[in-house]
Amino acid sequence: MIEMLDHCKTHIIPRLIRIIDNQESKYLISLHRGLYFKENMLKGQIVRLEDVYPALPLKENNHISSRTFVNDNYTLRKDVIKNMPLLKEDIK
Repeated sequence: MIEMLDHCKTHIIPRLIRIIDNQESKYLISLHRGLYFKENMLKGQIVRLEDVYPALPLKENNHISSRTFVNDNYTLRKDVIKNMPLLKEDIK
């Protein structure tokens, strides 16, 4: 049994791990979707999942993505307009 585990550690598992190069990493990041407002909203309103839609591209580092959105957890710091990206600086 121990010999089999050692064989897996040294021969099988290293072949299953694939290194992703910088070019592929950039491509995969480019497929992340950012969230955009469906309608105009006012400062102080709570942003719900129904208020946003996912779309390409994920514009900036401070753009909220569909992977990081937490429903009913964001309050607007300022008025926003339809199709504007949901940015971290616009919510609290």
